[in-house]
Amino acid sequence: LKAIFGDSNVTGTLSTGITVKKNATEIDEAVYVIETIMQNGALHRIVIPRGKLSELADIPYKSNELLGYEATLNALVDASGQSSYEYTKMPSTSGTSG
Repeated sequence: LKAIFGDSNVTGTLSTGITVKKNATEIDEAVYVIETIMQNGALHRIVIPRGKLSELADIPYKSNELLGYEATLNALVDASGQSSYEYTKMPSTSGTSG
């Protein structure tokens, strides 16, 4: 929620209750990491070192549908001239982490 509405606009916890203030405050630039699992089981990570939320679609509230947020993220160029980095790797099968 903080990534969509901003740190200062989201307060509380699930235990105490979460409050979201929706307003015209511009969301600060941040690092975004998107992780997915591909069809073949490979892990795919996209790192956006300088991301800026530029658009948030209308949020449909329907009792028979999952709630989701459709957002447009602009990937800005970092100091190295890159807008994002992508990494793909098969998961380890050895049972060890790291």
